[in-house]
Amino acid sequence: ENNQSTSVSVGKPVTIETKTVQQRNKEKLQKKKEALNKAKKEKRIRDTQLFRIKSIRKEVDKETQEHGQLLQEREIKYENRKNYGTKKFGRYRFEEADLDLNLSDEITGNLRTMKAEGNLLHDRFKSLQKRNIIEPRVRAKPTKTKMKKYEKRSVREVGPNYQPK
Repeated sequence: ENNQSTSVSVGKPVTIETKTVQQRNKEKLQKKKEALNKAKKEKRIRDTQLFRIKSIRKEVDKETQEHGQLLQEREIKYENRKNYGTKKFGRYRFEEADLDLNLSDEITGNLRTMKAEGNLLHDRFKSLQKRNIIEPRVRAKPTKTKMKKYEKRSVREVGPNYQPK
């Protein structure tokens, strides 16, 4: 307790400044002017927003019109695909066959000696699948049947104590 009472303050002594009536009136006037300026600025911003309503409405209308056109184009594409394209017909989707081409080193100068690429039956089958006449299917892989294993009775009976009859 003794240490606190004997401590010396380091900073300047605090002095309370008293304001005159004239200073207070000036401050009040200043605050009123700032409030008026702030209100004017807010009114000006609101007015510009009101005047912009027409242009904003035009922009929104234009965007909705473009969006509507995109939707119509998508519907038309969907209808065309639905009417003319291959449908999902069965478990699997139709997959286009790879193009059968001869490589440049396989091409000969004579048409008689050139090999024909592709398989007519396979191409015909793919065409039927594309036109939704036959469902697309995946080729079933042949499975090997497992041999049934069993022991003959006579073989089973042979052991260390076996005596032939």
